[in-house]
Amino acid sequence: MMNFYLRNVENIECISRGSPGNRTFYLSVTNLNKVSGKTDSTSKLKIWLEKEQLVALCLLLKTPEESQGNIEDNLKENSGEFNLEVRGTDFSINSDSKTYELIFLSEEENNELLSITINIYLDILQWKNLGDQILKVCESGRKKCPLCHLPKNLDGTCDGNPCVKKNGHINLN
Repeated sequence: MMNFYLRNVENIECISRGSPGNRTFYLSVTNLNKVSGKTDSTSKLKIWLEKEQLVALCLLLKTPEESQGNIEDNLKENSGEFNLEVRGTDFSINSDSKTYELIFLSEEENNELLSITINIYLDILQWKNLGDQILKVCESGRKKCPLCHLPKNLDGTCDGNPCVKKNGHINLN
């Protein structure tokens, strides 16, 4: 099991690649590694997520609940620099009045099962900006069919091609 703690996040953003209907999504995180108060190096992290996971994360970011525990009690630091790319499979959130903690759990298969836990600590401004960014990225995809609410393709058909609720008498284009 590997644990990563990102306490000095310089930048966190939600990024999508590809054309609508064929997009992939990830969170890109840059962390400043500090030793004795001075920046020693930076670590970069990509967490690949499905669109549905991003939407769920956005909902959690927009409606945080304060947890009873104090986040600062478990201060741990990483030793050295790392560049990591994982597929996020599960996540949870802890918060107190000043700090928000995103916890990602991932299990990677490269000839063996490896469990990775990533703890990302954000201030309230980073937290709100990430929620807004995720919302913009998810909304910028394909339009929804007004009848069946599935994504519409460029030719006007929806993913339920033909639309399961359209009887052929209405032009939706």
